[in-house]
Amino acid sequence: MNANTKNPLVKTDTAPVTQSSQIALSSNKALAEIQSMITIARQYPRDVNSALEEINGACRSVTLAEQAVYEYVRGGSMISGPSIRLAEAVSIAWGNMITAVQEVEQGKDANGVGYSDVIVYSWDLQKNIKKPYEFRVPHWRHTSNGGYPLTNQRDIFELIASLASRRLRNCIIATIPGWIWEQAVIQCDRTLVESYDEDPPRRAAKMLEAYESIGIPAGAVLQMLQHGQDAITPRELARLRRIYVSIVDGFAPIKQYFPDLSSANTQDGKLSKLDELRSRRKKNGSGKGHEKSVDTGNIAPDEYMDTNGEVFKGISAISKIIDAAQDISSADETGADQEKIDKLMTSAKNIARTLPKSEQKAQLASIQEFHKETLSLTLSRRKAAAAAEHQQPADQQPGGE
Repeated sequence: MNANTKNPLVKTDTAPVTQSSQIALSSNKALAEIQSMITIARQYPRDVNSALEEINGACRSVTLAEQAVYEYVRGGSMISGPSIRLAEAVSIAWGNMITAVQEVEQGKDANGVGYSDVIVYSWDLQKNIKKPYEFRVPHWRHTSNGGYPLTNQRDIFELIASLASRRLRNCIIATIPGWIWEQAVIQCDRTLVESYDEDPPRRAAKMLEAYESIGIPAGAVLQMLQHGQDAITPRELARLRRIYVSIVDGFAPIKQYFPDLSSANTQDGKLSKLDELRSRRKKNGSGKGHEKSVDTGNIAPDEYMDTNGEVFKGISAISKIIDAAQDISSADETGADQEKIDKLMTSAKNIARTLPKSEQKAQLASIQEFHKETLSLTLSRRKAAAAAEHQQPADQQPGGE
């Protein structure tokens, strides 16, 4: 065969893969996955009675019940409802659902301040009911002096996660029937009251300590109740816990419940627990917080200590571990830190196995699903990094002139 003659069996003019074709392939793959999940959900529909039993089982956990309900005042009326933690637990137990927070696009406004367009959604695959919510997050940190732009990706991620959680909660609540939420809240209240009915004086002391840790003196709490510490009832403790959750989660400011409280009489001007944690994160530096060494010698098998030295237990510990793994995954552009995520997932699974039998299955499934997502993302990042290295110009490669 002549050297200049092309072999008709060898394809030498392969067209380059364009960005638009990659997006199309990715979109088609995502669509196929969703269609497959919808098909499976309809083939194996949820058993409502079993789901309700699993939800009630989760709500019997004191750890979840303490974080399950928020309460605040609006327009003179008391507003209460399921928190994001209860929403997550119920959606897992309800089954055949997916929830997501997706950053669609980043850009800059006319003033040069960055922003992220974000979409959150809750999707009942069995009934094909999807509740989405789109919103824009300016990369801006508000302070008493006005504020400043955010440029660090971890700070931006934390801001998006904070603002997305409430909107995701609303989407989940809109997807699942209202009577399910009513029963879940009732069971959580019952769990709290029964828990606080055991040794009320000790529980009352611990509750007042919790308020003091966020800058609210015990005297202000007792003034709100209009009686002394010895007279605090289990039902009042349950309400105090809901108020505490509302303040810490940012649903309401401290002054809404304690209008006469000023910075002068809040533990000698001590920073609130939330402000203190934010301050510590800022000092630790972004993207490196989870590499900080922490003494965990006194940590029990069902506990987790974060990089700030704060200890979490049970479902709260699992949630914090997943948050930590999410931070690592978000900052890992090449897939090099998967081993750290694997170790965190092992810790989360070990903690899940210490939970009551009624909670183990749902928590382990949630952890496994998240771990699978990080592994898939890591694989994609490693392939992209390898492809980028392979496509590097000859003069930038080792040995290039």
